[in-house]
Amino acid sequence: MGRSFPPLPNRGTFNRIPLRLLLVVPFVLQVSAAVGLTGWLSLRQGQRAVNQVASQLRDSVTHHIEYKLEAFLATSHLVNQLTYDAIDLGQLDPTDEEAMFRHFMRQSRQFGHIDSIFFGRADGEFVGYTTLGQRGSQLMRAGPSLDNYIQFVKVDGTTGQPQEVLRSTAGWNTQTRPWYRAALQAQGPVWGEVFPYHAYPVMALPASRPVYGDDGALIGVLGNNFFLTHISDFLQDMHISDRGQAFIIDRAGLLVASSTQTAPVESVQGNPQQSYSLLDQDPLIRATAQLLFNQAGGDWGRVQPQQAEFRLGHEQQFMQVASLADDVGLDWLIVVVMPESDFMAAIEASRRNTIALCALALAGAIASGLYTSRWITRPLSAFSSASRAIADGHLNQAIGPTGLQELEGLAHAFNAMAARLEASFGDLQRSKAEIEHAHAEIQQQAALFRLMAENVSDLVCLHGLDGRFLYVSPSAEWLLGYTPDALVGLQPCSLAHPDDLDQCQMHLQAPAEGRAPDQRPVLYRMRHRQGHYIWLETFTRPIVDAGGTVVQLQTASRDVTDQVRLRRQLEHDACHDSLTGLPNRKQLQERLEMALTRSRQQSQYRFALLFLDIDHFKRAFEKG
Repeated sequence: MGRSFPPLPNRGTFNRIPLRLLLVVPFVLQVSAAVGLTGWLSLRQGQRAVNQVASQLRDSVTHHIEYKLEAFLATSHLVNQLTYDAIDLGQLDPTDEEAMFRHFMRQSRQFGHIDSIFFGRADGEFVGYTTLGQRGSQLMRAGPSLDNYIQFVKVDGTTGQPQEVLRSTAGWNTQTRPWYRAALQAQGPVWGEVFPYHAYPVMALPASRPVYGDDGALIGVLGNNFFLTHISDFLQDMHISDRGQAFIIDRAGLLVASSTQTAPVESVQGNPQQSYSLLDQDPLIRATAQLLFNQAGGDWGRVQPQQAEFRLGHEQQFMQVASLADDVGLDWLIVVVMPESDFMAAIEASRRNTIALCALALAGAIASGLYTSRWITRPLSAFSSASRAIADGHLNQAIGPTGLQELEGLAHAFNAMAARLEASFGDLQRSKAEIEHAHAEIQQQAALFRLMAENVSDLVCLHGLDGRFLYVSPSAEWLLGYTPDALVGLQPCSLAHPDDLDQCQMHLQAPAEGRAPDQRPVLYRMRHRQGHYIWLETFTRPIVDAGGTVVQLQTASRDVTDQVRLRRQLEHDACHDSLTGLPNRKQLQERLEMALTRSRQQSQYRFALLFLDIDHFKRAFEKG
């Protein structure tokens, strides 16, 4: 039984007021005015604060990096200068390798981030000390006295006493080393080119200077290596911003150090090399380098110190570039990049103003909404009650007059929907019963088909339109030697005899649209798993959908090898003598008729008949 709802009270003039006008206009006017005004103020103040803080922080970070790098790099030349002064004052004999080694060992303890210190004499002898990035202590010796080998000898880190030779490499020539030649060319302190350190897979920056005697003759070259990983470690430990990055590149665009990579190198044929910034894996480094490269017109030497902004993806980035150069050959670029989202603290004050104004607007909107909601509560309650009743299964529902223009039309639509829903529900119940009955029949037929396919001796298969097996009955295992799983997905013609490919492909072709399927069987050979061939006689039946389109093919095959052999034997016996196996009179007559027919059709065709008569042939054959 249906329920009837009481009519709503008459509200007079406001009986037909549009619901959209009553709800939307007051809310939109109040909220839009408040949010628009406060948002405009917040945007101006926030952007100004972000730009100011970003500029100050970029300056601070860049200056700190410059200061630290200058301290790092000045140490390299200071170490060489101290050794040079000791030699010049006669405190250190450059020909005494033991004294030079122990001097270098003391210097390494005092200047921990200098990773190797060495001296190459003018006569080719070489001596040095290395810590391999604080991973051990080693004596380095090379030169003509060692047949131009370079030796790395493990030493006691406290006493310097040699313990064992770790490695010995041939082909050493002190005078051809890049740091040696750079010092001679500069005739004073100089930076060498960054190179992959031969004893440790990192990039090293060499610093060297020549040593001359009182007579101006070259004594040798002092040098040391500074591992660039120290700079990357410093940048990683330094707080830039929450997601800010800093990296250093040379004037060729090669990465020297990065705050995101311990060693910004790549392996080329097993050897470490500096990464090219334009091809670096880090998207921020790659985008920043591309921006600088484009600004300089493709010439890294023209990149100037600057502050700039750019977008990466959907986020604004603040960038600062500073130059780090000295008078001994160093020329690097320090790049600091920070995302705009890291500077939101500067706009907190503006955000508080926005929240306050939005709260006032929201309070007014809520007050208006409460009054409006009471206006429409009662008609909506009627809709809610009717909907719950329908959900509970009571479909015969009706909504009375609502008093609002929009809800009045909705009430008529709801009543019509409820009536149709009740009728549709009855139809659905009947359809459900029919579907369940049909489903049961389909399940029964499917079970019957599977029972027949799995127990029949014939090979029953289901194929896609491309011919591949979709289903193979268990009889395939004793018929062809393959398990059904081994054949599913396989092209049947891949197992067919090469002479029977046309026959095999014929029975796997779907009939053309509008044509009746060919019911005749196809005879072909198929390869057994053991390698021999068996004869199959195959019937093909198309499977169509409701629209009559062929969607699959079903085949049934049986082994007719014995029948084929018997038939061929009969055909052979019909045309050959049973005793001698030679062609008999019947075959002779057939070939004569064929020759005569051809001679009548082709005037130039000629043939001859050779007749041999062997006396007593039958008697001789029977005796033999």
